[in-house]
Amino acid sequence: MSSSSHQPPLTTLKYILRDFVPDPKMNYRDYGTCVTNKLKRSKRWRSKLPQTYMIYFLLVRLLNFKYWGRGEKVAWEIPVLYKGVPFLMAHRKFGLDIQASAPNSTETIKLVRNMMETLNKAAPVADALLEPYANEQVDKGAITLRNKYHLFDMMYKFFRQKAERSFHSPSPKKRPIFSHGNAVGWTSDIFKPEREGFFFAYAMMDAYFSRLEHILVLSLPFTTYDHTKNKLSQVLSSTWSDKYKLIFDLDKERSLKALYESLREIKERFRNRLSHGGFVKKGNSLSFHSPIGAVPIRLSKEPKQDSFHPIDNTTFEAICNLFDKVDKALANHRIIKFAHSYINAGLDVAFDEKSRQKYQKAMNSQASFYSLIEHDSYVSDMHTNMDF
Repeated sequence: MSSSSHQPPLTTLKYILRDFVPDPKMNYRDYGTCVTNKLKRSKRWRSKLPQTYMIYFLLVRLLNFKYWGRGEKVAWEIPVLYKGVPFLMAHRKFGLDIQASAPNSTETIKLVRNMMETLNKAAPVADALLEPYANEQVDKGAITLRNKYHLFDMMYKFFRQKAERSFHSPSPKKRPIFSHGNAVGWTSDIFKPEREGFFFAYAMMDAYFSRLEHILVLSLPFTTYDHTKNKLSQVLSSTWSDKYKLIFDLDKERSLKALYESLREIKERFRNRLSHGGFVKKGNSLSFHSPIGAVPIRLSKEPKQDSFHPIDNTTFEAICNLFDKVDKALANHRIIKFAHSYINAGLDVAFDEKSRQKYQKAMNSQASFYSLIEHDSYVSDMHTNMDF
């Protein structure tokens, strides 16, 4: 992890962290109880606590401090002297933990605050130094992607349910209009159900396509995906359409191609138009002036709108039916069904070669794959709870 000429040199990092030195004694008796609990109770300092992994890379990987490894409810512990005072920095189950022999003294609290400020100042320098190594790991596929499927799934279902209720709710009752204390007329927001249904339906579509992209990317290690031909960083920045076609051979899987075409139509007609200020590509939103008024520039291509809003109840139901068909097709696909089960279990997905081989070996049968899910769930819970 050497630095190049355009990166901040390691000497800069050492200068920033000059008040940190390894504790040569490494004796538990030099450390008392936790100091950071006091800082965590302060809103100002709670937001300034550095990330635990950044402390590890700063001190252990870049400055070669000695540390203690995993223990009960602890990932690592680093004994340090900060301005000559011994501290034990640790990543425990509930986050960063710093122990000191006199945790409640004013001087100790001041020192720890200074430590936090110094570590945060060093973090951008460490980012630059670690960037080549991090990029190398990404290019090799030695990465894990966080599984946020259930977040997108709950979002999608929330907005879908809200849209459905709105479309099927009655219009508000008429309200009298008063002027100088007298009723002079009546008013009613008759379009409220359709308007709010449209708002929720649009949010539902956004959530669905986000969920779909998330599933497609997390499914890659379960397929024949080759990270040397399609770098993950490029895949992540590609469109949902590119992700879909990377996984499925649409020339061979005709049913998935038909669903793809329907999804693309929905995306272009509704979601993309609304996401870009309500305008359609190739000038199709323009209207030219004529003796009879402003007329759409593409008469034959302008979709007929029977509603004041782009999505009415009928269109909403058609979109939901399409989404349900896509979900069913993915859940029953000969390969993606395994990925879907793994993702639905809430497990993060690794892209390294060893993990990919593990996934694909387990895909020989439903029984072996369920065993894999059970095993990986146990390991994941163990790491979350730090039951090493």
